[in-house]
Formats: sequence, C-alpha cells, structure tokens
Amino acid sequence: EAARAHRRRRRRIGAGGLAAVTALVVGAAVVPRGRDLADRPTVERTSPDPSLATEWDPSEVDVLGLAAQVGPTARQLASLPRITDLTRSQLALPEVLAFGPDTRIPSLSDVGGSGAPVRAVLLRHAPEGLRAVLFRPTLASPYVLVDTVPLVPTLDEGGNLDEPLEVRAIADDRRHVMFVQPGKVHVLDAFTGEVRTFPVADRHLEEGGWVGEDLVVWSETLRFRITPATGQVRRVSELVSPARHEVEVEGTDGLRVLGFDERGTVSTTRTGPNLLGAVWGSTFTNDDDQLATGGFLSEPAALELNRQRPQRLFQGVLTLDAESLARGRLLVAPESEGVRVGCCEVLGWAYLDEVLVRWRDTDLLTWNARTGALRRVSTLPGRQQDPPIVDSAAWSVALAP
Repeated sequence: EAARAHRRRRRRIGAGGLAAVTALVVGAAVVPRGRDLADRPTVERTSPDPSLATEWDPSEVDVLGLAAQVGPTARQLASLPRITDLTRSQLALPEVLAFGPDTRIPSLSDVGGSGAPVRAVLLRHAPEGLRAVLFRPTLASPYVLVDTVPLVPTLDEGGNLDEPLEVRAIADDRRHVMFVQPGKVHVLDAFTGEVRTFPVADRHLEEGGWVGEDLVVWSETLRFRITPATGQVRRVSELVSPARHEVEVEGTDGLRVLGFDERGTVSTTRTGPNLLGAVWGSTFTNDDDQLATGGFLSEPAALELNRQRPQRLFQGVLTLDAESLARGRLLVAPESEGVRVGCCEVLGWAYLDEVLVRWRDTDLLTWNARTGALRRVSTLPGRQQDPPIVDSAAWSVALAP
C-alpha cells in the first residue's frame, strides 16, 4: 500500500527492483564490520547508539568515491538550524506550508484577478474529491482555493489511485498551473482565473510537466505533447520529459543519465557509477548542471555504507555533476530498512548548491550539495487518515521553479 502511494515518485520500481532491495536488506544484515576504520575521522557522540542521539552528526564517509552522510532521525530534526531570515525572504516560503480544516481560505472566484505569483500549490480534501490551493506569498491572504477546478485522483493502468498534483505543475512564469486528470489536462491561469481543459485520449494519465510553454504528459504506455497557445494535443512516440536530466537504472551495471533539449526530447545519454539500484521521484538540475534525485542504493553502495555505518541504510538522495557524473554526494535516511519507499523526495533547487528535500514527509530541508549542511525550511502536510478529514491538506506539494 505504501509503495502504491509513492508509485509516481519512485519511477516505477518493478518486481525485480523490489526483490533486489529485499536481497539487500538480508545481505547487509550479515555483512561484518570489515577492516579497521581507526584511520577515519570520528565524531564524539552523546550516545553509543546514533539513533538515540538528539543532535545530528553531519560527518561523512566515503562510498564508492562519493561523500555520504546519514541524515537526521525524527528526533534530531529539531536540532537543525532554521534558514536565515534573508534566505526565507528569498525563498518566499513560510515556516509552515500547510493548513488545517479550520483554516479560512478565500476562493479564486472571490479574490478576482491578481498578478501575484504562485510560489507553491497544495491540495485540499473536499467532500466530492480534491481542490487545489495556491500559495501566493505577496497577497494579504496567501492561500487561495481554486474553486473552479474540481479534481479527482488519477488512475493508472494497474488500478492504483494517486493525487493529481505533479511536482512540476507550476510553469516558469509562476502564473500557469497544470493538473492531470483521467482523459484530460486542466491548465489554470492564476492571474485571470481562466481554466482551459485539453482532452487527451488516455484515461490513465499519471505524470507531466512544463517544457517551455508546452506541456508533456504521459501514462505507462502513452505520451502526449500539448501546446496551449494553439490548443494542439498530439501523441508522440519518442521519450519526452519536462526535466533537463533524468536518472535511470537498468540492471546492475550502473546508472544512466538522460539529457533533454529545449523540446523535451532526449539529446544525450551518459553512463555513470553503480550508486543506485532504483530511482523514484523527479530529477532536478540546477544552473550549474548538478542533478539531484531520490532512490535506493545499489548493492555495492549499500553494503559499503552499512559496513561503515551499520544503521540499515538503503535509500536517500543523490547529487551528481550531470556532465562528468562525478563530484557528488549522498544523503541517506537512517533506519530505512522496512521504511516505505520515498523517505526523502527532491522538490527542486533553492540556489546553485542548495537542494530542496522533503524529508520523512513533513519536513522541507535545504541540503548543501557542496558542504553537506542541512537547514529547516518549512513544515509540510503529512499523511492523512482514511477517509481523510474534509478541508484538510493532502500530502502532495508542488514548488515553483
């Protein structure tokens, strides 16, 4: 059930991938400590068991040539420093990016036309489905309910439901927002309130995003390009993506990085080190051609890391230089054996070196890919009970590029 909830964000790990992860769990449990590590730098801990410490240990170990850190546990998150006031004003994100059932949220119909940029989009549970909520920090009431676009969960070809908000839903102009629905795509103009709907011959659409002023959307078997300026919707046979790069893993030979041109089609393919056994979520690239994505560690990486830090470490976030596939770093979730897929999702880059990471659902952190420093940004919506509370925030969050 947990894996289904993260279906899109894990890039479809198949049965083989999950079996490989299971083998990792069993294999790593019996790996001995190996050679003496006395020559490695150590950090004094307040507890012999790292999971019991209240302060996060940012020290690094070498894993297949990359600097790897074990991220904070739930009890250690409070010890992380907050971002500075200057950084907060630049990011335009509040300390709590969420709302409750009693939060009064004006509707888009009531607010009327406004040129306030959209910084983030969330979802709100409604009696008949879901509604989008825009976060527009320059307005007196920054949360705005999109009452003109009723939404329902998406349905993949396997019959699995998911929330209809993609992490790349917001266009570069911070004005237009897309919502994938069964057999159609809605595009909202947040400045005017206009909603355009584009019929798509696929009731199992799952993902999508913006490529310039175009949209690309796809299901497990079909892909489409939408040009809102002309209203054209056409099926495409080639692989398309709204990302500049995507990390893929096939087999055990290493990862592959696909580069995409301004049209969203594949332009380069590079083969990289054997660091990940599977990936999930979206790959984001900054202006310095550093990429970041979430995934499971490969067997060699997991065994090496657990030999040095025996804390059941199997999934996390990877950064790499997109051109050389070097100069990278790993941030691994502690005690992630048996934890559902998607411990930590990349939601974008704040600056050249700062990755925005959703850590254990409810914490948005910045992780410096150069220094390894972590800071707290915002509290995000958590998982909802079933059935969810009406008017509460759903889990999905999209941040503007």
